[in-house]
Amino acid sequence: MLPHLRAWSAFLLFTLTAPALVVAQVVNRDTTKPIELGAHRQLFLDDALLESRHGLTHVVHQPVKLPKPIIVGDQPWENWAIYPHGSPCVIWDAEDKIYKMWYQAYSVVPPQKERYIMCYATSVDGLTWQKPKLGLFDYAGTRENNIVVMGNTQWALTNVIKDPHEKDPKRRYKSLSWDDGAIAVAFSPDGIHWELHPGNPVIRGTGDSHNILPYDETLGKYVGYLRPGREQGEGKRVIGYSTSDDFVHWSPIEVILRPDALDPVGDQFYQMPVMRYEGNYLGFLWIYHNAPSWPWPRDIFDRRNLRGSEQTLDTQLTFSRDSRNFVRAGQRDTFLAVGAPGSWDEGMVEVSTVIPHGDELWIYYAGSTAKHFFEDLLNLRQEVDGRRWMIGIGLAKLRRDGFVSLHAGDAGGMALTRLFSVGAARQLILNADAGGGQLEVEVVDEYLKPIPGFTRAEFRSIRADGVSLAGRWEKNADLAALAGRSVRLRFYLRQADLFAFELKPAG
Repeated sequence: MLPHLRAWSAFLLFTLTAPALVVAQVVNRDTTKPIELGAHRQLFLDDALLESRHGLTHVVHQPVKLPKPIIVGDQPWENWAIYPHGSPCVIWDAEDKIYKMWYQAYSVVPPQKERYIMCYATSVDGLTWQKPKLGLFDYAGTRENNIVVMGNTQWALTNVIKDPHEKDPKRRYKSLSWDDGAIAVAFSPDGIHWELHPGNPVIRGTGDSHNILPYDETLGKYVGYLRPGREQGEGKRVIGYSTSDDFVHWSPIEVILRPDALDPVGDQFYQMPVMRYEGNYLGFLWIYHNAPSWPWPRDIFDRRNLRGSEQTLDTQLTFSRDSRNFVRAGQRDTFLAVGAPGSWDEGMVEVSTVIPHGDELWIYYAGSTAKHFFEDLLNLRQEVDGRRWMIGIGLAKLRRDGFVSLHAGDAGGMALTRLFSVGAARQLILNADAGGGQLEVEVVDEYLKPIPGFTRAEFRSIRADGVSLAGRWEKNADLAALAGRSVRLRFYLRQADLFAFELKPAG
């Protein structure tokens, strides 16, 4: 049968045999060619995996913040103003079996010079952190501190990666930093003792916000997300993109994300840390709200220019499948919001680094009592109305894969995947919250006909909440009978959220 006739026959069979619940929005795709899902968990960030859905909505889920910061700037050189500016700032070092963090302080260094300082902390559990006395730099007459870089000359706002691909042990740790409109790189054998690259700066004409990915094996490159200069941003903060083969030579910055007509006129994109996650690139976009809009870069230290302006920062979720074309998740919902009035992070929250931790994702972020203008910043480090104003490091927690779900209410809903090859997969694993409802799965063939042994009626209904729930049918505990076939999955949900599914091989 010709491909277009096969597709038309499948559509007719679908509409004639499926129950009313399945009548859905059909996406215009070639339904005759199976896709390869790969070894990753399949997230529902958008409808790319689906042929159709009905009665389901995409919901962006917010992580749950711990009520207090996990690290505060309680040392003289930190001066109650510390933050993880960008990403990565935290790593789990499997070699040393310890968590490591690099964070910024902004302090007055005697004699009376304000400087950026990069500090170092470690943790065995990712929650309780120690500030080791490294003895590297003098601060106010003592070297008993955790300072690894005394900044302000190509050391402002630093990010750090540990690179297992690097053959030179002196360059195992790498960093990007910013100073006076340019990006510099530095290298270290241990993340503590650093040397600037003699050919700095490596990128000119950038803003003071940047993030890096560890070496991307898919692209065969390092990737940087930087803020372009004023001209490229056309007067607004925007997100730029650059790549490098060797971490020293970087491509010209390309603008990849900017506010559009659907954004409030005063919003700007301050920064966007990015991580690789289950085959996707997830971006955490810092939204800088400053309505009524003021002409940037007008002097922010003249409080008359900012009085009455919002000047808050929160974080939205974005995603990409190729590292450069990003989509805003959901309806541009806030992913991590500022705290309630009176909380320590009521002014700004900025997601930095996300670390898998068991069945959870731990999200390290910068939180500030003050907003992004000088009138508030004057209160930092002081007691105001019985509480200390500060910038600190917070932690929020999210379930594994828990960024976006397909959600069904009381009326229920259905999602039909695209045709895919089962290959050698044996297990269907589901990440879902069906504790207050139910989830059922049916396997259908290329003509949308339920496959005997894998029908909805034979599925063992799931009424539980879990990140790794096994999909089973009465006569089939796994997918062995479908090996090598091309099939679709129909998900039926009621009062439930489906976050992801996975096809796992035997063992």
